[in-house]
Amino acid sequence: MVNDHFLRDTNLIDREGRPIDPEDDRRIEIVVYNAPRFGGATLCCDITMVCPLDRRGRPVGGAAGADGVASAQAVRRKHDCYPEFADSPAARLVVLKNDVGGRWGAGE
Repeated sequence: MVNDHFLRDTNLIDREGRPIDPEDDRRIEIVVYNAPRFGGATLCCDITMVCPLDRRGRPVGGAAGADGVASAQAVRRKHDCYPEFADSPAARLVVLKNDVGGRWGAGE
């Protein structure tokens, strides 16, 4: 397991089959190589904590009535930020999420 790891230093490849650009400065909080429970895949865990209120102090759409709405939106943003994981057979993005004042969500 490695903490605060540059994405470029993982074994992940981009959509064209090339290693991540050596100038790429994106980081992943936790990287677990050869995770036996996941068939030996590399797990790249990114942690996010989001507020269920927007910048104006209003609830994010739907967040007033349901836990996890704001964090679900954050998970989509994380997957957009790391598109390399979408087609990767060897690595998986796991987003560890929490709404401020809420409960921890299951890893996605």
